[in-house]
Amino acid sequence: MREGEIGELHLARSRYGWSGPWWGRWFYEQGGGALFDLVVCNLTSLCGFFGSVKRVTAMVGVAVPKRESEGEQVTVRADDNAHIVLDFGNSRFPSIATGFTMQKYRSPAVELYGSVGTMQLMGDDWAPNGFEQWTNDRGSWEIVGETDPQ
Repeated sequence: MREGEIGELHLARSRYGWSGPWWGRWFYEQGGGALFDLVVCNLTSLCGFFGSVKRVTAMVGVAVPKRESEGEQVTVRADDNAHIVLDFGNSRFPSIATGFTMQKYRSPAVELYGSVGTMQLMGDDWAPNGFEQWTNDRGSWEIVGETDPQ
């Protein structure tokens, strides 16, 4: 990215989620939720690549109104499902899909789309596992293993 191999960034897609915690009722009470627990990882990564966010548009809601937590049924009062579009200016619009509504996934955690290539970060952004990169000059995908997950 620093060397500009995929060019100027225009778009990105990110996701992070799971089925939700069975401990800590506070995750499902006001002030908790998927945004508080999960979105911070993708948001931090995207800001690292794109800079400061200018505007945010989001659709959020409670997809699963009753959950089991600490052995009891609880009413969910915090959003557990969200799709967020970020505006970084200059028509650059990354998105984040997040929630306690994902059972499993195998797609890249973050996909970055530049003017001359694409980079797909493998694994979650908090647990990286290398990346795949396409550049128009190369004309093929290159897989780069993780050398330093820190």
